[in-house]
Amino acid sequence: MAAAYVSMRGTHEGGLPPNVPATHKPFAVKHLHLIRFADDGRALEHWAVRDDLGLAMQAGLLPPSPGAADGDGA
Repeated sequence: MAAAYVSMRGTHEGGLPPNVPATHKPFAVKHLHLIRFADDGRALEHWAVRDDLGLAMQAGLLPPSPGAADGDGA
């Protein structure tokens, strides 16, 4: 078994989700990946915990949350 706790950083340049234009906004999110290997080294299973919502929010792929414009931090 192997575990990887990683930071993914980048700029949204389009392509994901499909047919959505690039926002060119930066993002930085954390991921946790767990991989189970066979005795011969082949990867058998992969589990991941990803912050896809955080990425979408930072990249400007979601509309602002209600109340965000009035500065209440919601």
